[in-house]
Amino acid sequence: PISPATVEKSIDEWRRLRDVLADRCAEIGRDPATITTSVQLGYNSEPNEAADRAAMWREVGVDVGILSFDPPCDPDNLAATAAALAALTPDSGTRWQ
Repeated sequence: PISPATVEKSIDEWRRLRDVLADRCAEIGRDPATITTSVQLGYNSEPNEAADRAAMWREVGVDVGILSFDPPCDPDNLAATAAALAALTPDSGTRWQ
């Protein structure tokens, strides 16, 4: 599992980089909201942990979360993960994927 301290440090670093991006956008007159941000979420085969991690990142403003599954993938685990993630945005129609 990914430790809470590691996630917190990663989120702090992401926020710092987001602020740098916003500064650079301001320098050239670009709206930073026109840039899609993403993170690799990591995956440890626990669907609810993946969903919790995705929710944390979405809460701080990440647009796209990416999960990678190492083979062989258990179809039941994939389905459970998909269901846990789908529960995060049941009606919002967001691009969060």
